[in-house]
Amino acid sequence: SRTATINRLRGILSAFGVVLPLKASTVRLHTAARLNEVPVMVQALALEMLAEVAHLDERIKCRVPDDCVPDERTDEGASAATA
Repeated sequence: SRTATINRLRGILSAFGVVLPLKASTVRLHTAARLNEVPVMVQALALEMLAEVAHLDERIKCRVPDDCVPDERTDEGASAATA
């Protein structure tokens, strides 16, 4: 899903003359810098797609529990809130 989103983003941008390399990390880094080259509506869509990619990155990252950011409501926090 992440790769498909990145490829869709690259395709949309390329339709407006913004060609980005295949490497996903490059797409993440350079899309925002090149948005001024496309219409405002496409800019908004590209930003939404970048946000979706970031969300998918976090989901993938969280498959390894040590890499996940702990939930704000830890056992201690939940106990303190109910005390």
